[in-house]
Amino acid sequence: MIRLATLEDLESVCSIEQQFGAEAFSKSSLRRFIMNNQTIVLCSEEIVLGYATLISRKNSKQARLYSIAVAEPYQGRRLGLIIMHALEDIAINNGYESITLEVGWENKRAIQLYNRMEYKEIAILDNYYSDGTSAIKMKKILPRSK
Repeated sequence: MIRLATLEDLESVCSIEQQFGAEAFSKSSLRRFIMNNQTIVLCSEEIVLGYATLISRKNSKQARLYSIAVAEPYQGRRLGLIIMHALEDIAINNGYESITLEVGWENKRAIQLYNRMEYKEIAILDNYYSDGTSAIKMKKILPRSK
């Protein structure tokens, strides 16, 4: 089941986010995203398997995938694909015309997912992450609301 995250999900989301080490968002940032209805979670019963945060600027028609992660024990089960489809549906239903994202150029699994979902590379961002790793900026034009 995919639903909006609540503050009751904060600890689970923080735990998943810690997989990113130095690049992980702080608990206060994650709390803010949840309180602003910018985060969804994928759950099985009471367990949060993964989450994603979608943000945008006021009056913008472009959304940005700010973060997506699946808990390590559940990776490799196509759950990221389920979360991405849900995010795209939310974006379309809210009138967004496109979604952008940044992904570490070494994150081959994520890049394959985004390519499969028709995201296109639009830029290379040198030294994007705090460890000096570069990122690929990608974008997808969304279909109009159904």
